[in-house]
Amino acid sequence: MKKDDHNLFVIAIRHFRAWGAALRTAGLDDEAVSGRRTWTGDQVIQAIHRFAREGIALNYASVTRVDQGLVIAAKKLLGSWDNALWAAGYDPLDIRRSRRPWTKSEVVAAIQARAAAGAPMTQKGMNSNSIPPAARRLFGSLKAALRKAGVLHLAGPFPRWSRTAIINAIHARLSAGKPLHCTAVVKDAPRLYDAARRYFQGWSHALRAAGIDPVRTRRKRRPWTPEDVTRELRRRAVAGQPATCISAIRPVSLVRACIVFFGSLENATAAAKVDPAKIGYRRSQGNHRRRKRRQANGRRC
Repeated sequence: MKKDDHNLFVIAIRHFRAWGAALRTAGLDDEAVSGRRTWTGDQVIQAIHRFAREGIALNYASVTRVDQGLVIAAKKLLGSWDNALWAAGYDPLDIRRSRRPWTKSEVVAAIQARAAAGAPMTQKGMNSNSIPPAARRLFGSLKAALRKAGVLHLAGPFPRWSRTAIINAIHARLSAGKPLHCTAVVKDAPRLYDAARRYFQGWSHALRAAGIDPVRTRRKRRPWTPEDVTRELRRRAVAGQPATCISAIRPVSLVRACIVFFGSLENATAAAKVDPAKIGYRRSQGNHRRRKRRQANGRRC
């Protein structure tokens, strides 16, 4: 969800404090929607063995970075992460000891073990363990280590980026009719997006270098209608969003539509027959005080 519609995700977190809470407020089963796993003790142990085969460090901090759900399940089902390690046949004290530096043969063996287990062989897929930095230190690059291990073909192509290559890739997306707003590019072509940030310090700068106005590429919502406004206000009233001032209501286009079609946000809530406080709106006290001062000054004059 976070990748598909970042704006919706951010708004949900802002108003409900958690995505699961937003789903439950909407009457949805958050576990079914999110695909949350149901763990058993055996599955926890199997996951620990799988991580060991893939070369992922089994200390608490490392596993939490890779799969926090596994750590939570281990604590819930087995009492603690140490207990889970014991159940999987590992001594927690040995796991916590500092690992000596990798050797070339160990890096090759770990890469081959990952390949045999069907684990990702890309830089991104290995970011959770210490193989990539060891490969760069000992072989010069991860690509060289994969070649030495005989599994380079499993990693896919390694793109060679330059400013010209990035601009050409942007034009290729434009010619193919693909969207150029950052949400779509992050989802469809994350390597292009990352390269643009490295070479141009931002996706918008890369678009400008390609002769494209970033503002024109941004995803736009279809225009609001009065029916859309009342429907959205009623939805928010049911959700019971926390009260805030009008300037903090998002999207701003909703506030503008209320003013265009109904004259004000208060009038729009009256037309929708909802309590303004229930849609996340309260009049700013600062504005109220300034208004009273202006009225008082007018009477003195």
